[in-house]
Amino acid sequence: MVIVPTKYYSTPTAVFREHNFSMVIWANHLLRGSIKAMQEVATEIRDQESLIRVEDRIASLEEVFRLQGMEDLSRAEKRYLPRESAMPTAVVLAAGRAKNSAN
Repeated sequence: MVIVPTKYYSTPTAVFREHNFSMVIWANHLLRGSIKAMQEVATEIRDQESLIRVEDRIASLEEVFRLQGMEDLSRAEKRYLPRESAMPTAVVLAAGRAKNSAN
């Protein structure tokens, strides 16, 4: 059994365990926490007109890539995408109508 305790924020996790819940999903609180954090970072960037004071409080790019599964994506690209030497090349011509003062 799974519980998503949006309204039961004051209930200790032990109570869920005692009632044999197999999973607790904290989606609402994680979302609300991320909104508050994003607002705080955005405010600081706006006020400081710089990123320097927020860099140590935000996720690293490595963490973003890890969460996205970049290693798996890179392996899949190497396996399924054509190699550079096999990549097609083309010249794409683009044209538009010239403005003519006579028209």
